[in-house]
Formats: sequence, C-alpha cells, structure tokens
Amino acid sequence: MRIAVITCYDQVEEHARPRILRRALAECEDAHTLIVKNHHQGMLRYLEVPCRLTWVRMRYRPDMYLLTFRGYEMLPLTLLLAGRKPVVFDELVNAVEYFREHGRMRAGSWFDRLFSALYGWMIRRCRYVLADTDAHAQLSAELCRTSRERYVTIPVGAEEAIFYPGPEVPHDGFVVFYYGVMKKLHGMEYFLDAAAKLSKRYKDIRFIVGGDKNRSEALYAAARRKGARLTYHPWFDYDKIIDYARAADVCVGGPFGGTPQSQFVITTKTFQFMASEIPVLIGRNRVNNAFIDKKNSLVVPQGDVQALVDAIVWAHDHPKELRAVGRAGHALYEQQFSQALITSRLNDIVEACRP
Repeated sequence: MRIAVITCYDQVEEHARPRILRRALAECEDAHTLIVKNHHQGMLRYLEVPCRLTWVRMRYRPDMYLLTFRGYEMLPLTLLLAGRKPVVFDELVNAVEYFREHGRMRAGSWFDRLFSALYGWMIRRCRYVLADTDAHAQLSAELCRTSRERYVTIPVGAEEAIFYPGPEVPHDGFVVFYYGVMKKLHGMEYFLDAAAKLSKRYKDIRFIVGGDKNRSEALYAAARRKGARLTYHPWFDYDKIIDYARAADVCVGGPFGGTPQSQFVITTKTFQFMASEIPVLIGRNRVNNAFIDKKNSLVVPQGDVQALVDAIVWAHDHPKELRAVGRAGHALYEQQFSQALITSRLNDIVEACRP
C-alpha cells in the first residue's frame, strides 16, 4: 500500500509529530511511504510542496494520503489531488479554535462563519482526522459540525530513539529547564514570575530557558531584572534538548496559560520528558487527569504563580521523592503514550483505508 505523507511546516526543523508518524508507518505491515516535505521556509514552501505532491500523485498514484501537522494550507490541494482516495488529516489543533484564541477572528463574525463553514466542509471530506486527546477530538467535531466517529485519538508521543531514560548529567545547584515559545496557552508569564520569586529565596535554584529564536528575549530580560536567575538560549538544537533535560532536576511541560486551547493539550515536551524519565511540571487541564501530583508528575492549577513556586520548592526539598516521580512518569508514558501505542492505532487506520 502506497501512502503519501505530506508535511508543510513553517520551519526547516519540523515539529516532532511528523517524524513520529512516519516512524509508526514504517512499522505498519505492507506500507510503503512516499515522503513529501518542504526544504524551504516562508512562502517558497507553498510552491515547493504542491509541486512535489503533484509529481508523487502522477508518478506513484498513492492509495492513501496522510497530511501531517501543521498542514492546514495544504488540505484543499491534498483533497483535490487525492480524489476518491482516503485522506487522513493530522489536525492536532482545530484551525477555528486556533484563529479564535490568537485573535485572528472573532467568534460569530462573518469571517468566522465563512471560515468555519469552509474548514468544516474540508474536515468532512477527510476519511479520518487525528487528534491528540479525546477532548480535542470532541471539540473539533463540534466546531466542524461533523461526527465524532471521524476522529481517531493518537497522542503526540516522543521520538524514543532520542528521548529515553539515561544517566543524569552532573550539575551545580537545582536546575529547572524550559524550552519553547511564548504562546498564550503556555502562560510563561506566570512561570517567569515564579522564577523571580524563587531566585530571591533560594540561591541554588536556577533556570535554563529559551528556544524562541530571540522572539521573547525582552520578556526573559524583564524577568531577570525582577531577580530571576535565568540562563537564556535563543535556540536549542532538537537533538541537544535531551542533554539539557538530563542536566536538570525538573523540566517544564506546561501549559499554564488558562486559555481555551490550554485546556485540551498535553504538550510535546511533556511526553519527551516523561519518555526520558525526568520529572515534569505541568498545568492541570481537562485531558491530563492521569497525571497525579507528586506521584508521576508535578501538577499545578493554571495561571497560578504561587502554585508554581510551591511545586518547585517541594521538588527542591524532596530529591528522593522527585526521582520516584520521574520513574512513575515514565511508566505512565509507556502505558498510555508510547510509540508502540501510536503504531498500533495508526496501523488500524491503514488497514481501514486499504483499497
């Protein structure tokens, strides 16, 4: 069975999700993947990917198309070229939800109604839509006015060839590590306020943060002026993240923003740290009830600076218990979020789409 796997991401170093799905497909029986992905950034990718996809369609005539995250712009073309062949769309975040949360359209406006109708029509054209959580699947089905049965929940997971239990890296003091961007759902303003408070009380607690290509450097600088003991890195190479994580006592998964989107996600970094058996600090939401505070993770209410302070203080004061939290987090990952589980669910989709 020939499967075209299409990725059109806004960075050359793509999101981990496409790589995880491609690895899962490689383990599916009798599945031959045809990889279509961009090597250019910016607007050039919107020329490159359509040309590559059209060539693959004409040359190999795929039996199934899988459009990976973040592929909203390529969905119309993929549906057109696929014709009657099944299209599987790895949505992860519903586009209507995303635009509303980031202020790009107001719920109920004429543009919102038009876009929602068009996007919903495209979603209904897909054979399956992949969501990262059951709650996200339900939300997307409601926003797109389509059947929940169209959705398959496949957790984001982690690239286990990179993120796996390994030896701790010796380091001075108590280190808290965060990488990522300053999107609203992450609520890093609360985390930075907590860092400032902690740095005044505990001289051995320090924070290694960044990974946003200087887009939020001013915010980190403001936190340092408040007293936060921060080491800022504009970027972390993907294969080096695990080195920073193993040199930390606690890694930050979030989200803490208290936004609508933050109620439906378990972040990619959370899975990466759990797979690596490193204690992770997260914000409570509607989809992470399996995470138990001080048992398999550190869990705080979102938008609560003092709760973040208290959680990090507990971790600082209980090193033995903290190591047990990391081990239990890894066990939870193996049970509910592993590559084996992702492969199994994706294999079921492949079987259902066979001609």
